[in-house]
Amino acid sequence: MTYVTVSAIKDKPSVTSNWQPVSAPLAGVEIVRTRHVVTRNGLTTELFRSDWPETGYDARHVMINRWEKPLVTDWHCHRQQADHISVLTGRILIGLYDDRPESSSSGQSMVLRCDWADPQTVVIPAGIFHSFKVLVAPALMLNTITHTYKYDDPDHWRLTGEGKKQIPLDLSLLE
Repeated sequence: MTYVTVSAIKDKPSVTSNWQPVSAPLAGVEIVRTRHVVTRNGLTTELFRSDWPETGYDARHVMINRWEKPLVTDWHCHRQQADHISVLTGRILIGLYDDRPESSSSGQSMVLRCDWADPQTVVIPAGIFHSFKVLVAPALMLNTITHTYKYDDPDHWRLTGEGKKQIPLDLSLLE
């Protein structure tokens, strides 16, 4: 017996029965799931360790971004540094687009929903364009970076105009 009378598309599975994501991330993108540890005084959550296999380096630069109201950032990437993103408060979407010609996921995109209640660190390697959309503000994001910022020669490549149209993903349309 059919209960749906209007035209609809059936959802595809998003997680397995043991809560692992069904879709594979872009090549080199890692999602490091962590947990809140309930302590006598509140919660403790590890977000980054240099001995985790997904990170495997000593942090060179750490910064925090705070966004007060919903916004969508510009698409940007780095040619040398990898970002390790953790959401501390609020909720954001991270849009990712693989612009690396030699990558097995070249030309593919993905979206991750990140929230303080589900602690994780998203590793974004060099060559992956990324953009952030704030869903719940204020949003506070921690970025642990593989290279120090060079003020006189930033490793920051921002898409403008026609470049934006090359990415087949518009975060402003997603919730």
